[in-house]
Amino acid sequence: MVVAATALVAATAAACAPPAEHSDPVIIGDSIMVSVQQRLGAWFGPTQLVDAVSGRAIASPGSVSGLDAVRRAVPRTWAGDKFVIELGTNDVGWHANDRAWYTQQIQSVLDAIPADRCVAWVLPYRKDTWIMNESTRLWGYLVETMLWQRRCFAIIDWYSVADANPGFIQPDGVHLNQFGIDELAHEIADALATMVMPPVLIPPTSVSDVTTVPTTQVVTGNGSL
Repeated sequence: MVVAATALVAATAAACAPPAEHSDPVIIGDSIMVSVQQRLGAWFGPTQLVDAVSGRAIASPGSVSGLDAVRRAVPRTWAGDKFVIELGTNDVGWHANDRAWYTQQIQSVLDAIPADRCVAWVLPYRKDTWIMNESTRLWGYLVETMLWQRRCFAIIDWYSVADANPGFIQPDGVHLNQFGIDELAHEIADALATMVMPPVLIPPTSVSDVTTVPTTQVVTGNGSL
């Protein structure tokens, strides 16, 4: 299930169209994305902007760090480019049900991505233990809430999809089988197709120039949010 929204925001500068060489999405993830990466590659072709490492968390040390991976990718992107963030599966294992720590980790990633980029975040799924399930649900809630601060975003609600389709998940309650890999790849593709950075508007010079601009929300896929 994908929820995408774009909000038009007034600004003083016009938006620039990204050059063709910046059209590939940036995909940052952990072992879940490692398994999905090949499927996405078959659809989108090879890209140098995929960085997926097993065991990755946002605050992992060294080159494994999800936050550092995002920071490395940003200079290679352009206004309007799209990020897919598949992080949280390992983060919840570090601090169970820790709202303050989760908020800090999620915000650090959002702060590292410029406001003129689109962000799709895959909500993780874990049912290996009761506490991990509860922690994952809290993480997903925080991601959903915090993404609304951005002009262009998509929520890839993998938790709801996997919860409704246990046949997508391996016996460990975390990783995906081939059915799950194919479905998550479809969900990511839907999010990338849905997200569009809205144009930057010039502030009106008089009351007569003011028009009402709606916020657009699109929901696709299976399951319910």
